[in-house]
Amino acid sequence: MSVQLKNKHTIKSGHRHKDVIFKNFWQVNEHFADLFNAVMFDGRQLLKPEQLTEMDTDVSATIKSRDYNESITRNRDVVKKMSDGIEFNILGLEIQDKTHYAMPLRTMTYDALSYIKEYNNIKMNTRLIRNILIP
Repeated sequence: MSVQLKNKHTIKSGHRHKDVIFKNFWQVNEHFADLFNAVMFDGRQLLKPEQLTEMDTDVSATIKSRDYNESITRNRDVVKKMSDGIEFNILGLEIQDKTHYAMPLRTMTYDALSYIKEYNNIKMNTRLIRNILIP
């Protein structure tokens, strides 16, 4: 099914369309904070919209060892960083319209890939600094 607009653009209804609508909705800091406060904090307003900043949803990484090299591409739906002074938390939201029993595994994969990506960046920056300091 699709909807024809006056300017002749067509919006297709379906999974991808719903996904985009929900992602756009939950990217708004007030909506995101309301959800976490209701579900995680029993309605207490602990998470404030002004503490939230958008983060990169790309958690793709390359896994390397001596005999193995694989790039894995993954994207989270919505990721926010909550800052409170010197402390911060990374909060993610995966949008699902039905029960997906492997979602905890998918989320653990996203977390692991994020750590691998961070490790690879630190490793690369350390090499660059070493090359500058020790020519």
